[in-house]
Amino acid sequence: MNIDPGLVRTDFGQGVSDHAVFDKAAAIRTQVFQVEQGYDPEFDELDKESAIHFIAEVPTSIALEHDAQLIDGEFHAVAAGRIYQVLYRLDDDSKPDRPTYPLEMVFSLGRVCCLKAFRGHGLGNIILKKMMDTAQRLGANRLILHSQANKTGFYMKHGFAVIQHEGKDWCFDEDGQPHVGMQLNCDNTY
Repeated sequence: MNIDPGLVRTDFGQGVSDHAVFDKAAAIRTQVFQVEQGYDPEFDELDKESAIHFIAEVPTSIALEHDAQLIDGEFHAVAAGRIYQVLYRLDDDSKPDRPTYPLEMVFSLGRVCCLKAFRGHGLGNIILKKMMDTAQRLGANRLILHSQANKTGFYMKHGFAVIQHEGKDWCFDEDGQPHVGMQLNCDNTY
């Protein structure tokens, strides 16, 4: 059963300077990606400055229904993600293994995650939609992401398609896990 979107509060902040948002997003990402999925520490330079971090919070009453140990004030952060702007040019040979785009406003979405006790309630949809809307408000023409191979269906529901590179799906290994490159052209979606 989905949690009523009207009860979910979303927030975002730039880089690590917005401690209120980054610290909550980092705690969720650490739990999901490092503790549950075994990734090496997955924070990078983008987190510090250029990334915009997102969190979705639910009221304490809902948090209590799912996990009494997760109480943190009136609202509890349970889902997270980030976006950042990237520039690729068609003549950029510095990344020969990646598809390139004409110079345009491209935003990368990533690190979308939700605490285990809160999965299956629509929170991933809420935070992804907020990320997509924010990127478009910032002028994005195209959104790209690296999906874990077993999560592509989630992104396809939101209009993303697998990137074709040299006539094949763009698949690659990221930290020992199979991933798929996906994209969405904003001009045709909103």
